[in-house]
Amino acid sequence: MYQAILFDVDGTLLSMSGGAFMQDYLGRMANFFDPHTDGNGKQIAKAVATASKAMEEHEGNKTNAQVFWSVFEGLGPWTRAEFEPIFNEF
Repeated sequence: MYQAILFDVDGTLLSMSGGAFMQDYLGRMANFFDPHTDGNGKQIAKAVATASKAMEEHEGNKTNAQVFWSVFEGLGPWTRAEFEPIFNEF
């Protein structure tokens, strides 16, 4: 069992750009979500990218999770209650 998973998204340990990492990560996410969403994995990955960008850019008193889920749920017919367990599985 894994004790920790470390992400090197800024290229400190590996020579990979954050953009390349996100492109690969979102592609894998889309493939994973396809069977859970009747082939709509790409839409889910796009929604995750948009919600993540909003989370990065937000300033204020909301938590990152609040911003992410608010944006994510607004982009399609999905809910946090429905998708958070699938995200955790991914």
